[in-house]
Amino acid sequence: MRIKISGKRLAGLEYEPLYKIPGQTIKNPDYHYLLPADFVSTEEGTGLVHIAPAFGEEDYKLAKREFSISNFQFPITVNEEGKMKKGVIGEGLFVKEADKVILADLEKRNLLYKKETILHQYPFCWRCDSPLLYYPLSTWYIAVTKIKNKLIKNNKKIHWVPEHIKEGRFGKWLAEARDWAFSRNRFWGAALPIWQCQSCQKNIAIGSLKKLAQSAVTAGNRYFILRHGEAESNHEKYISCWPEKRIINLTDEGRKEIEKIAQTLKKENIQLIFSSDLLRTKETAEIVSEQINIPVKFDERLREYNVGEFNGQPIEKFNNFVSEKIDLFFKTPKGGENLSDVRGRMMDFILEIEKKYKNKNILIVSHGHPLWVLENAAQGLDEKEIVKTTKKYIKVGKLREIKLLNLPYDEDGRLDLHRPYIDKIELRCPECEGRAKRVSEVFDCWFESGAMPYGQWHYPFENKNLVEKTFPADFIAEGLDQTRGWFYTLHVLAAALTSENLGLGKDSPASKNIIVNGLVLDAYGMKLSKKLRNYAEPEIIFNKYGADALRYFLLSSTQIGEDYQFSEKGVAEIFRKVIDKFRNVFNFFSLYADNLKIKDSKPESGNILDEWILVRLNEVISKMTDKMEAYELTDATRILMEFIDDLSNWYVRRSRKRFSGKEFKQASVVLGYVILETSKLLAPFAPFISEAVYKNLKSQISNLKSNESVHLEDWPAFAKASAGKPKIIEEMAEIRRLASLVLAKRLEAGIKVRQPLASLSIKYQVSSIKRNEELLNVLKDEINVKEIIFDSKIKEEIELDTEITPELKAEGVLRDLTRLVQGLRQDAGYRPKDKIVLMIEAPAELKTILEKSVEFLKKEVNAKEIELRHSDKFDAESSTKMDDWQIWLGVRKI
Repeated sequence: MRIKISGKRLAGLEYEPLYKIPGQTIKNPDYHYLLPADFVSTEEGTGLVHIAPAFGEEDYKLAKREFSISNFQFPITVNEEGKMKKGVIGEGLFVKEADKVILADLEKRNLLYKKETILHQYPFCWRCDSPLLYYPLSTWYIAVTKIKNKLIKNNKKIHWVPEHIKEGRFGKWLAEARDWAFSRNRFWGAALPIWQCQSCQKNIAIGSLKKLAQSAVTAGNRYFILRHGEAESNHEKYISCWPEKRIINLTDEGRKEIEKIAQTLKKENIQLIFSSDLLRTKETAEIVSEQINIPVKFDERLREYNVGEFNGQPIEKFNNFVSEKIDLFFKTPKGGENLSDVRGRMMDFILEIEKKYKNKNILIVSHGHPLWVLENAAQGLDEKEIVKTTKKYIKVGKLREIKLLNLPYDEDGRLDLHRPYIDKIELRCPECEGRAKRVSEVFDCWFESGAMPYGQWHYPFENKNLVEKTFPADFIAEGLDQTRGWFYTLHVLAAALTSENLGLGKDSPASKNIIVNGLVLDAYGMKLSKKLRNYAEPEIIFNKYGADALRYFLLSSTQIGEDYQFSEKGVAEIFRKVIDKFRNVFNFFSLYADNLKIKDSKPESGNILDEWILVRLNEVISKMTDKMEAYELTDATRILMEFIDDLSNWYVRRSRKRFSGKEFKQASVVLGYVILETSKLLAPFAPFISEAVYKNLKSQISNLKSNESVHLEDWPAFAKASAGKPKIIEEMAEIRRLASLVLAKRLEAGIKVRQPLASLSIKYQVSSIKRNEELLNVLKDEINVKEIIFDSKIKEEIELDTEITPELKAEGVLRDLTRLVQGLRQDAGYRPKDKIVLMIEAPAELKTILEKSVEFLKKEVNAKEIELRHSDKFDAESSTKMDDWQIWLGVRKI
């Protein structure tokens, strides 16, 4: 150990170490002496502190300053599991557990001056709370500092949401950017494609499978494949595999064909023959063997594709079993195998031969499917790629030379670039012709994430035009913590990979826009974590409210960039205000829609409510478009939420009578159009309810020109013609404000809304509302008054005449009764157009009122007859109290 000391007066003083490290070879023999270090305090203890350059950053910097690191071997007493090494005090114990053993040993040897417990900060694993150690490891770096200016320049081209992250959290991180240690000492992960020559230490980076195959050390063998000559099974078109159910010889034509090929093989200097042991391949191999005087070695792995229950059956039967070529690799006949199994045994065979022999010319005699798979699997092709080579399928009695690329193959014969397979490939060093082995490290997974824009398309080997046309991305979105994770690695690799020499363009970031959301916290402000289990299970939330409600809650509850304080109550509120409300609007429409026809363009209407909702929709499209283009998603969702409330609680509620009257067609067309456009606006935020509503609209609107999915629709277009009509929105807002004031007065007076009142007086002078009878009628209906008077002499803004005359009282009774009957109609499952017989048993006073208003009541509840008596024939009934009257109601469909 070395000692660091404040000041220089004791520097160079040697000392005897407390422990000697067994087997430690120190290149600096006199390394036990004092060094000065300004970060050591003399105010506590002796001012002398042991240093461990292998385990502490400050200690490492001190050693680096004082010695040449290449000539200095760190004393390492701890293994990579954090346990004391063999032969060291506390051997086999975790470092924290070894403290007690070391203290006891020092005390026993009378070397302990003092012991005490000092509390200080210590690093722990955030997942499992295990104490962490710094450990010396060699690693690979990307020289980020060399491109730092480019990183800062590229950041200025990005639109960040929220904006402050651009120069704040992300910008400051870039300003202090350090070189990136991108390798990890692990087994799992994408292997670094770097090989190091064992002779001259040259590092060789491999950029493609083609380059890997060209550089890999091979056995120097040449491989020829020969499919057996024409046999009786080929002529009669049936399948024969092992076990052979009948004797299948080569035909005369087949024998002649192979004899000719044997003459060709003489010129190729074949040195080894391997063959399937089925009769037709045996005959083929033996004909060749006789001609070139080379013995045959039979191998079961070269047998025909085992088709199990289809063995001996016509080929057509088997073809019906596997309708698609790709099925051959995954569909297994009973008692047989699939082509994935065949690939495994054929590749196992050839890899064994490659390992066993060197510089040999080798003939492999086998069958159609096995040779087809072998030829392509030996090139590293997967199932889909092999299927594409069907046209090159080797024919009966044909010879072909194939290449075995020295690539990493797994036990099933598949190309696998991971460990341990990639580690088996050795390269030829281009400098000294020595052997190069792959370095042991794998990529940091964040490197793979940062390479996503290119790696997902296998760029530049495939999809080159697509990637270069679509790069950079329009936008990406992730959490705030990714400013130093994914966002950063994307940014670094984009800066490193974009230049004038590449098709991706010069100095380009990975994305034009970056949306940064905050972390999701619980109701107490704690980050949600698996360890704390401080969250409701997502499945529970989905089952109760659906994924749409959770998604919309997260988007609308908090501005982008701020932390989300999750609560089930908030999700339930969004479900009620957005998802359920929009669904109820559609359900209301469905009650009346019957083979409607909606034009492609916006429908026209002279009704004030229709005009208002269409202008309001256009306003929402305009505002949402602006917010979406600025990636301000929270504001966009809130705008839409307000509109859905307007649509449900004002337009639909105020239009109910129109849907059961003469205006039914016009109102339905307008509502259908608004629902259609709203589903498009809702689609990015609540994809499931918008899709369900959209598809149901397709079935109810006969001439609707629609796509297969709402998610394939264009974003709704803003109609400039409606842009100049904000007046109706302002006027309707004023009507709704007045209605709220009146309803508050009613509540204060204890008068329910269904009770009509004589008049409302308004003090102000708004000429457009005064002259607009349609708007005033909307207000009258909402607040249930007979007349609206404008009077500048009243004291308050509004005055409500609360005197209830007998006539008004009777009208209020009829409204109450209408509500009860409509409830019964729902209970009975009637549609609005269904005619009914209404039966009422009531006291004499109520009967008198009803007898005077039979026609009015019929119209309100769509009744053909009203009988003022009890009946046993009904579809639904109710005994209830209305005011002070006990009544019975029954309904029967006609």
